[in-house]
Amino acid sequence: MPGKRILFFSRSFSPHTETFVYNDIIHLSSKNEVLVVCLQRMNEDKFPFNRVEVLPYHRPWLLQKIWNRLYTWNISMNYYNKSFSKRFKRMIQDFQPDVIHCHFGTTALILIDNLANPSIPIIVNFLGYDASLQLKKSKVYRQKIKSLVKLSNVFTTANANSLLSYLEAAGAMPTHRRIIYLGIDTDSFKRQAPPPLFPYTFLQVAGFREKKGHIYTLQAFKQFLTTVDAQNYQLILVGSGDIEKELQTYCEQAGISQWVHFMGWQSSQEIKKYMERAHCFIHPSITPSNKDKEGIPVAITEAMAMELPIISTFHSGIPELVEDGIHGLLVEEKNIDQYVQAMQAITTWGLLPQNRTLICQQFSIKTRIEKLEEYYEYAIQQLTTP
Repeated sequence: MPGKRILFFSRSFSPHTETFVYNDIIHLSSKNEVLVVCLQRMNEDKFPFNRVEVLPYHRPWLLQKIWNRLYTWNISMNYYNKSFSKRFKRMIQDFQPDVIHCHFGTTALILIDNLANPSIPIIVNFLGYDASLQLKKSKVYRQKIKSLVKLSNVFTTANANSLLSYLEAAGAMPTHRRIIYLGIDTDSFKRQAPPPLFPYTFLQVAGFREKKGHIYTLQAFKQFLTTVDAQNYQLILVGSGDIEKELQTYCEQAGISQWVHFMGWQSSQEIKKYMERAHCFIHPSITPSNKDKEGIPVAITEAMAMELPIISTFHSGIPELVEDGIHGLLVEEKNIDQYVQAMQAITTWGLLPQNRTLICQQFSIKTRIEKLEEYYEYAIQQLTTP
């Protein structure tokens, strides 16, 4: 595919929880001209990129209050903003993109309501809550998504088959759709040496949010410690988020603080070091009360590239990646007894080269970029071929 002009449109560029967006942009920019347009820029020092345009999006407080009320009542959900739309269209005219790429259906709605140009193909990437929580939560959002995915210039991708099934169940089956898994840098996430023999290390890397299931990891680990010589085991938690203090308090009250280490947010390079020293990777995703589901968590693919056995759950797209008994062990969501049994069993496993083989074949950033570029070309041809 010859080089293209690709415009990435994003609410925020780039929060810690969306490194996959940054990875797409960096790798695509090696052969294409890439412009990022966002409403807000974050963590510029950690995620540098030299072509970012920030277009603030503001409504007067009264209009915002009315908008919120109409949305709550499932009456209206329109993101049109005259000033924003005018500036954005001028930017489109100057850059002349061949394709526009939006991660998350929620972000695509802002774009569509402010850019009435059916000649530009728009790639909409569904990744999790935008195809689960939001569809369940809001009737008006569901209707907007139904209309969005039927537009002739909208080309949908999803990070898991489960996400497409959620869209279909909501009556929002896209006209154009493809499964394109998020990709990781398999050259970077490559094991250099086996982990140390002691202590045996369980590792979880995830933002501290309810759906990541940290509290069930801790409850299971507490029970697990009573069945083994505790001094030979530890649990490392890498990440940050709203419930971190709550989890630390639980560890103190449960008497397991000396075996559980909270490491905070870490860069990809540091995460790789933790995975190098770990023996098992835990990611027990759950479906919280608000129905916010995962696609396929990137952290699991990184851990598998490092040959780690996985303990995870039968949740959303995870079984599409982790085959129970082959790549690790899957358990029922919130089933502490099963979690403990999995921890006990996994300690007899070693590293799993087959995990890395799978990731290199289907979940590498190289494979993702190739598939994205093919999809861009397909989308362009669909709009230009008579």
